Amino acid sequence: MNIHLKQFFWALSGYFKAIIFIAKHKIWLYFIPPAILSGLIYYAGTAIEDILHQYDIEQVESFNELMFEIFKMLGMYILTLMAFKMRKYIVFVLLSPLLAHLSYVVEKKITGNNYTTSFSQLIKDIRRGIRIAIGNFLLEYLLISAWIILALFIPGMSLATPVFMFLVGCYFYGFSMIDYINERRKMTISQSVVYVRKNAGFAFGNGFIFTALFYLPYHVGILFAPILAIVACGIGMHYYLDKNLNSPANEKNTQTN
Repeated sequence: MNIHLKQFFWALSGYFKAIIFIAKHKIWLYFIPPAILSGLIYYAGTAIEDILHQYDIEQVESFNELMFEIFKMLGMYILTLMAFKMRKYIVFVLLSPLLAHLSYVVEKKITGNNYTTSFSQLIKDIRRGIRIAIGNFLLEYLLISAWIILALFIPGMSLATPVFMFLVGCYFYGFSMIDYINERRKMTISQSVVYVRKNAGFAFGNGFIFTALFYLPYHVGILFAPILAIVACGIGMHYYLDKNLNSPANEKNTQTN
């Protein structure tokens, strides 16, 4: 079986283990902040949707006006997609302190590793999490916008747009989860990028469930997705990826021995 396909299923398995892990260690309180955020985003998202639905095409009388309306509609469409998917990155930014801390808690409970922590280190972790989220957001929507523009001129390409958006999102969301652990392992952002590319299947798998949960109605996915994803990522990286030769943890152990 292809290694990336194996990694994909490892990531999925991590979610099942995450549910057991959360129940065993009684860390339900971590769901409270996402629950509050879920309610806030639901009402904010409803307001944005109402504004976008009020848009109407004006009557055109020339070719130039028609082209203007077409590009204006394209802009509104991209804006709508951004409003729909931006909530995931808003979750990453606002919950960055919580996810960074929970990632540390999960690793400590699994391995017993006790990292030196301080307020300044926490701020550093938060800044990096926000930087990664913003960078991934810009890159993802650059790719999606380019795809949508191409789809205007290539017949049939637009039919694959939802699938393309879903897959691109899965990778970047999984990347964000993995980077919390990579940062703790003293990897630079560039090193983290290389690591995630080598383990792209795992990133896709982690982001796959994370993204799928966001399709639950009434933004309920925001309540479950971030916590389950970060716990599943920690479990999956420890029990699966750390056994591979490209794992920094494994390399460190090898050098020590």
